[in-house]
Amino acid sequence: MNKSSFNSESKLKSCLAIGDTGVSDNLLAILKSNCGNYLSSVKKFIELLKYIQNNNIHTKSFNELVALHELVAPHDCAVVSMLSIHFNLAIGTITNLGVQTPYVEDLYQKLCSGRAIGVYLATELAHGNDLIAIETQANYLPEKGVFMLNSPGPNAYKFMPNTMPCELPKVAVILAQLNVSGKKYGIFPFILPLSANGKLTPGVKIALYLKELTRKVSSILSESVKNFKFSDELLIEIITSKSLCTWRTQEILINCRERCGAQGLFSVNKISPYLISNFGTITSEGDNLVLSLKAGGMIILNKMKEIDKTFFQHNLFPILNNYMNFLYKKLNGLIVSNNKKINLDMLNKHSRDFLELSQTYAVLSVVTTTIDTYHDNNNDDLGMIIEGYLLDWIHRSMSNLLRSEVINLQESKKIDERRIEYIRQHADRINNYISSFGVDKIGIETPISSNDYISWYADNHHQLKNN
Repeated sequence: MNKSSFNSESKLKSCLAIGDTGVSDNLLAILKSNCGNYLSSVKKFIELLKYIQNNNIHTKSFNELVALHELVAPHDCAVVSMLSIHFNLAIGTITNLGVQTPYVEDLYQKLCSGRAIGVYLATELAHGNDLIAIETQANYLPEKGVFMLNSPGPNAYKFMPNTMPCELPKVAVILAQLNVSGKKYGIFPFILPLSANGKLTPGVKIALYLKELTRKVSSILSESVKNFKFSDELLIEIITSKSLCTWRTQEILINCRERCGAQGLFSVNKISPYLISNFGTITSEGDNLVLSLKAGGMIILNKMKEIDKTFFQHNLFPILNNYMNFLYKKLNGLIVSNNKKINLDMLNKHSRDFLELSQTYAVLSVVTTTIDTYHDNNNDDLGMIIEGYLLDWIHRSMSNLLRSEVINLQESKKIDERRIEYIRQHADRINNYISSFGVDKIGIETPISSNDYISWYADNHHQLKNN
């Protein structure tokens, strides 16, 4: 080991206490600062970048970069995620580009010096982590010597974390299909300033996709873009809705795959790619399991056990509400005996109850939001949908409901009979209702039948032979 590398490693060990018993007071203050919302996490990350710069910590060294991740990870998972994206994905990608133009070099130095935050835009809304299928285009304009980046439609919107503007500029590494003079050359990374001075670069737009949650978030931001704070209730709703939707989507896709037999495995039918993409969504932007455990703890700590009594108009609603109260009382009793603290051991030992609490809360939120949004319509279709949704979820939770004595065996049999009768009575109506979801079918029509697949293969095989 040469002298310079030894000094660098020693300095890092001194600053970050790698192998030592203590950590510098300044760094410890940064790492232990509480983050109650997104902006505070970003500010914490910025302070960490400043600390790295001021102490001349050489993050180009792999060992030092790993040591930095290991130090930050136990303190703040959100910040270590930003750290990883900034150094590994953004800076790492640019480092491997080879000879850099002055444009790229300028942005690269801003990232390396901590004067800008790096983000990585690969995942797209309709394609998840299936990078081969991404639709974002990079068209080369020879007369200007520049690339024009464009997402041609909603399916190609990038869907990645840490893109909201902040006090530091953000520089994005964007994966896109390269087009030159009408020819496609594959997928390449492109560097683009995403924001500067707290404002997005012209032409860049950032949005969320769950309408009701979007409305709630927008309402908060409209009051003040500085020092805004999401309520714990809204955070819980965002967390639980993400887990509920993606886990339910996984179940539906698996059922679709199995009911189609071997044909469900054909890539042309798109079920398998959708399933893999959804796996990515379950894990990305916050792993469902971890987030759901966190949401369960937040429900307990915030004493969120009461649901508006006006929603008890549906006779199935109280069953799930009583089950949520049962879980709340059980877990709250454990917390009280533990000085009102939730530690890792408690989450591990009672993870099933914390998960059940967060998912039941999510289901009740779906029902209450639906009723609240459409209560003026007062139509039979809405009542049919709510009843079916509640029957389905109660059926899924039946063993837990019996074990917790929220219902007895006789009541469970009646509910199961009611569910079977519901399916018999409304099957045709439900099938007709599917077409009302308004999904654009252009580009998603797929064979799903052996005859169609054989015909498709035969036609294309014939054409290939002729060619």
